Amino acid sequence: MRWSLRRRVVLGFLCFGFCLFVVSFNVRGRLPRNTYHRKVEKRVDQLEATTIPIEDIMAMMGNGQSENDQQSGLDDDVIPEEWREEIRRRKKLVSEACEKYKSVKIPLTKEWIKENGDHLIVEDQYKIIYCRVPKSGNTSWKRLLLALSGIINDTSVAHGKNGFNPRDSVEKYLHTLDMLSFSEAKQKLETHLKVMYLRHPLERLLSAYRNKLERNPLMHADVSSQVVPYVMKHYRGVEPILPVSVSQRRGRISGVFPSGKEFSFPKDEPPSWVPKITFEEFLRYVGDNQNFLNGHWAPPNDLCHPCVIQYDVIGYFGTISEDANNILKLVHAYPAFKFPNMFLNPETTSNLVNRYYSTVSKSTLQKIRPIYALDAAMSAANLRI
Repeated sequence: MRWSLRRRVVLGFLCFGFCLFVVSFNVRGRLPRNTYHRKVEKRVDQLEATTIPIEDIMAMMGNGQSENDQQSGLDDDVIPEEWREEIRRRKKLVSEACEKYKSVKIPLTKEWIKENGDHLIVEDQYKIIYCRVPKSGNTSWKRLLLALSGIINDTSVAHGKNGFNPRDSVEKYLHTLDMLSFSEAKQKLETHLKVMYLRHPLERLLSAYRNKLERNPLMHADVSSQVVPYVMKHYRGVEPILPVSVSQRRGRISGVFPSGKEFSFPKDEPPSWVPKITFEEFLRYVGDNQNFLNGHWAPPNDLCHPCVIQYDVIGYFGTISEDANNILKLVHAYPAFKFPNMFLNPETTSNLVNRYYSTVSKSTLQKIRPIYALDAAMSAANLRI
């Protein structure tokens, strides 16, 4: 009986040890599997946010390509050789323009980044630093960056739909270079693909005027509050009485005058008291206020500083989609990501530029040219009409 009890005790210990072995084996075997599942689930969540078909998502799960594999530069076989050669040509133009117009080399310091890095948007998922230049496809690029980051699932989503605003969303979910520590900013400038766009200066000026001032200045109070009072006072000799507050809602513009009197009218039917600023007056204002240029017409050199930061890609507004889609290949973005379709009205090209500038005096144009001489040289643009 005693031996039988001993055998039972020994057998019990053996069973207990075997159970511990089985449990530890399963735990060790499960950890990688659970980690893998978490990675897959995270990747699926990111990809589903781009509205990619589920069969394409599953096909991509095991391709081994990380979105962070990309290195700064143009060494990638998927990029057409002719496009790479064109980018090299553009970068050379920028370098030569900097040598011609910038005699002093500015070092990249902590203070410089804090002061000048607010236009450089950092997207870490695919390692892109994009310099935003208003009136050069800026809004479409913001949509693309938000999609790459998984913030929106459709780059064509309408402005204002469900409260969506590309500018506000970028400020909320992404960050600019000046928000980073100096060491972080320097590191990202080395590892991320740096992109900026150039547009013909005269065309960009015209685009800013038509969009912000021509139809109804009160629709863009941030611009009209700068331009309209100056134009009325200095060029027309009139002391303007402008609203102290303006708001837009449901297709109407409302506000309050200094007297307290309120107003409201359809945004496409401005009353006669709303000042009509001519293109000549706008250009005169730009020429007379060179030290206070609004971002919508400030030279790209003042916003992106390509003579300080060496950009990997210099895009042109005229080839914005081609450039953007090749950039997506450079960073190994999934093929479903495409640059948003842009509606390019033929009326915004050279025939419209000639029509508007033909009414501008030579003296006004002479004031404008020096402001944009460096930027014109960066793309070999002609500033003479």
